[in-house]
Amino acid sequence: MHEELADRVHNWENKLYPTAAAKLHMGDTTAPHAYTPLDSGKHDFLRDVALPGEYPFTSWNYPTRMPFEEAGDHSLNRAGRYSGYGTAEDSRDYFDKMRAMGLRLGGPNIASDLPSQLGWDSDDPRAEGEVGRVGVTVDSLRDFETLYAPFTGPDDIDKISTNWTINAPAAVYMAFYCALGDLRGIKRSALRCTPQNDILKEYIARGLYIFPVEPSMRLVRDTIEWVTKEMPRSNAISICAEHIRYAGSTATQSIAFAFANGEAYVNLGLSRGLAVDEFVPRFTYRGFGDSTLDFYRGIATPRAARRIWARIMREKFGAKNDKTCLLRGGEHAWGNAYMKMTAQRPVNNIIRETLEALIFGLASGQHTGSIPFDEPLGLGHSIEAQQIRRDLERILHFEARITDQIDPFAGSYFMESLTDEIEEEILTELRRVEELGGANEAVKSGYYKRAIGDAAWKAQRDIETGDEVWVGVNKFTGPDEIDVHIERSSEYDAGQLKTAEERQVKAVRQLRAERAGSDVERTLKNLREAARDTETNIMPALIECAHAYATVGEICGVLREEFGTAELPYE
Repeated sequence: MHEELADRVHNWENKLYPTAAAKLHMGDTTAPHAYTPLDSGKHDFLRDVALPGEYPFTSWNYPTRMPFEEAGDHSLNRAGRYSGYGTAEDSRDYFDKMRAMGLRLGGPNIASDLPSQLGWDSDDPRAEGEVGRVGVTVDSLRDFETLYAPFTGPDDIDKISTNWTINAPAAVYMAFYCALGDLRGIKRSALRCTPQNDILKEYIARGLYIFPVEPSMRLVRDTIEWVTKEMPRSNAISICAEHIRYAGSTATQSIAFAFANGEAYVNLGLSRGLAVDEFVPRFTYRGFGDSTLDFYRGIATPRAARRIWARIMREKFGAKNDKTCLLRGGEHAWGNAYMKMTAQRPVNNIIRETLEALIFGLASGQHTGSIPFDEPLGLGHSIEAQQIRRDLERILHFEARITDQIDPFAGSYFMESLTDEIEEEILTELRRVEELGGANEAVKSGYYKRAIGDAAWKAQRDIETGDEVWVGVNKFTGPDEIDVHIERSSEYDAGQLKTAEERQVKAVRQLRAERAGSDVERTLKNLREAARDTETNIMPALIECAHAYATVGEICGVLREEFGTAELPYE
């Protein structure tokens, strides 16, 4: 049977298809590969795919799909939409407004402004012009008290989850949150939070780092240990492939580099005597997908990623608990549509958003419509775009019924072969990092930076030459094309940004005048001593500083003096 099948495949690829394509005057008469049982090779379904919720989790992490949550659901038990701008008061008022409009937010999923992410206070000269611009500004515990003011009673911080996209000062944010819980009489063991805390990808992608690699990794190490022992319902880190992709890497590079970073973080926990099954289940992952809007690769890539991480944890680190092997949360923000969204003919982004949701639904047990289609048009998503996004999800769930099956391509000759192919691409990139000595060395040697730069240059060249078609950008842009617009009602008051910096500078200076200066001096001294002793967990000293209302800039200032500052650029 295999011999006859091989002959027929050869005939189709080399004769039937090219002949038919030539008659139709197709520019490319090369046949695509015909996938058949011949491509299965030594494929073992239970070993390589398994059922949903079974190791190696190729099909999906869990036995069931994630529950479909209709918009308007006011249960704030999970971190919701990424948001935050201006001052803590501005963002607090935004949370209240969105809830009053019936828009489900979940717990706060907070975006921080650039000064906060770089450890500068709002009145630092280096922060001028950036305060509250790309996220909310956080100078001290007082800002956390304000931000979380809407979340009390049945929505208190022991009943919701919260996320912060923060890396270099992630330990400081965790200290603020612990202090906030102390003020509310909430045990730290009841708190649920996820700091991004993925400092290695900052050196290779976004560039928002403060300290050299070694002391930065020490901070991550201390937060991993602290969460494991003191905050078991919280996550220590969210390992991010997404931002590496956005910096210009290929999709497979982004996943391989993030896995290398993940292994480095696992080793940090092990260095503190923690068992792998004790702490890695509190790791989360973000953006482990294709990010090109290529439909088939978009489905195959996260399948491969889930399998690779499961095997790394079991075969390399000896994990016995299946939960330790999960690429937990990795289905979020693959960026399939985000990377292709355009300011040109923005309504087309709705189509891209729909395709991304289909890819999500066919590759995992969760579907979503990505970010609203007007993302490229400015800060804040319009009410109209958010409504379209919610209806998109409803249509896919109730009308198209894509949630009826989990991993419907499982066992497909084509999909399993493509998943294997992508797995090998990722593993090849991962082996290159391992040969250098791991993620830390890949950062310090500049390898990550060079690899991403080369990939970004090639991607840009392909767009400029037209080898990569981008509808409405480099093709189909003639005068007969119509640019469709839609009304956009802003969800926030843009005028607040004009005065945010002035108001925040005044507030942080007033804080310094009101607080007990002796307490600040004492706790910063204790922090300095803790920073000097590399075996001491720094979190208790940071929490002391938080209670004294020491600012982000003051805390990071002490750490800069003790740890040093990373060179720019880091390569």
